[in-house]
Amino acid sequence: MESRHFGIRNLTILVVCASFVLLYVIFDNVGLGKHLKQLSVGKGTSIFLKQNDSSFSHFTAKRTSNINSFYGRLNVADYLQIRSNNSFYSLTDPASPFSFRKATLLPDVERKLRGCRKRLPEFVIIGAKKCGTGALSYFLNIHPDIAWTGGEIHFFDANYDKGLSWYTQRMPYTTAKQLVFEKTPKYFVFPHDVPRKMYTDLSPKVKIVLILCDPTHRAVSDFFHELHIRSSTKGIEASRIPNHYFLASTFVESVMEKSGNLNYYNELIDTGIYIKHVLRWLEYFPPSQIHAVDAELFKSDIVSEMQRLEKFLEVPAYFNASHFHFNPESKVYCLTFPIKICPSAVHGGTSRTVDEQVLRVLGEFYRPYNRHLSKLLNRDFTWNKET
Repeated sequence: MESRHFGIRNLTILVVCASFVLLYVIFDNVGLGKHLKQLSVGKGTSIFLKQNDSSFSHFTAKRTSNINSFYGRLNVADYLQIRSNNSFYSLTDPASPFSFRKATLLPDVERKLRGCRKRLPEFVIIGAKKCGTGALSYFLNIHPDIAWTGGEIHFFDANYDKGLSWYTQRMPYTTAKQLVFEKTPKYFVFPHDVPRKMYTDLSPKVKIVLILCDPTHRAVSDFFHELHIRSSTKGIEASRIPNHYFLASTFVESVMEKSGNLNYYNELIDTGIYIKHVLRWLEYFPPSQIHAVDAELFKSDIVSEMQRLEKFLEVPAYFNASHFHFNPESKVYCLTFPIKICPSAVHGGTSRTVDEQVLRVLGEFYRPYNRHLSKLLNRDFTWNKET
């Protein structure tokens, strides 16, 4: 009798196994097994597996545990599938992940099913101006779990009177899986109460991202940028944003007083006193919530800098060397995947001739501030090597 029960039990197991095999063959034959599959592994967590590739796996989980998850090497189709699953936009063009403004918004019903809403930023790129904030934003926006507002909103400096609802409407639609960010380099230096406003209006836990470059070269780049802006149609819009610039016809006349002293009240110079502004942000946010990207490393070792930033933001590891290529003409890294594009050259360089003596004076002026900044942030910036 016992032997008979044993035989029936084994037969049952064989039938169940055979059923699973048969179901797999049926699904595989109709093509479902050849596509990207999503398997639920618990609340708030999902794993994407590609058929016939056991080494290919990447995870999207609750952000509190995302720091140890990762994305594998993707082709464009895989990337778009993941990107569209994480958002409320239909991404059919390989170029569309670069800007949600070129994508198609999903119907109301589908957006609601996914928990659609416009969320306030969970991190903000606050500066420094002319150090590469634009390029950094473009690259970050390619990460499947990150969404950028695009452009510069200037809410906390020029549009605060319009209210938080106005600000919220400028955000992209996202799921809870994605981090939303905006970038406005003016926030770093002006107005002085931006840290308090962000702490109150966004969250005490909002993360702050900086990209910092040689302050002397930054000042030169800023000077020529402001001259160009004020001579163009953009100057009318720029005039709405409060500033403390003094611009003469040359850089030297702009930063040097007749007495031979530096005009360090000029915003061209003041912006580069990084430690002064960082200390103001530290009054509201702890060091663990402020991350400074090294602009020189961003130009020479972009993968390492992007991976450091991923860890700080606690998003799944995504960026690797295959996503970028070095452009020998512009001497900066360009995007290779999922689309090939080169943002404007990373700034912070002296592309035009400026009196060398003035550059040396500026370098000496900034030196002690740079030294204290490195100690404060516990980071040796490559542009701050003592000579």
